[in-house]
Amino acid sequence: MNKLVVQIQSAHEIAREKLKSGQAIAKRDYDLKVHEHTYSVGDVVYILDTAIPKGKCAKLRPQWKGPGLVTRKITDYVYEVMLRKKLEIINHDRMKHCSDRVLPAWLKRQKKSLKDGSPLRLSESSNSSKYCLCKGPDTGEFMIQCDECREWYHESCVGIGSDKAKDIDVYLCPDCDVSCSY
Repeated sequence: MNKLVVQIQSAHEIAREKLKSGQAIAKRDYDLKVHEHTYSVGDVVYILDTAIPKGKCAKLRPQWKGPGLVTRKITDYVYEVMLRKKLEIINHDRMKHCSDRVLPAWLKRQKKSLKDGSPLRLSESSNSSKYCLCKGPDTGEFMIQCDECREWYHESCVGIGSDKAKDIDVYLCPDCDVSCSY
C-alpha cells in the first residue's frame, strides 16, 4: 500500500512539472504575439490568410497572402493594405514584414507612385474569385503561375501547355513580360 502511494505521488509530481513547462511554453508563445508591430505607409507586408475555401486542404495552402503595400495607418493597430486586386483593412497582429529580395512589378509601381504622391490604382479586376487574362474562374484545367506577379493563368489563354511548362525555368505573364522589357 505504501509503495502505491509513493508511485501516485511520483506521478503527480511529474504531471505538475509537465504542466509548468507547458505553461511556460504557452506564455512564451503568447508574449511573442502580444508585442506591438508598427508599420509605416509604404512598407511591404504579408497578410495572414485564415480563410479556407470549402473543398481545399488547409495544409496545402499558403499561410500568408501577399506581398501587399501598407497604404494608410488607420489607428496604431489597424492598417489599410493594398494587395494586387483589392484593399484590405488588417490588424497589425495579422501582418508581417516582407523581406523578399525581388518584388512583383505591380508592387514596385505602386510603391513608386505612393512615394511620388500620385493616387494608387487597383488592378483592373477587384473580384478575387477571377483569375487569368480571361478573368474566368479556375476551371480545374492546367494553370501556370507568373514568377513575377504570382498570378495564375490558364494554359489555353497564354498558349503554354503542361509539357512546355516543365521546360520553363522562369515564366513571366504578358503583363510582367512587357513591364520588364522597358
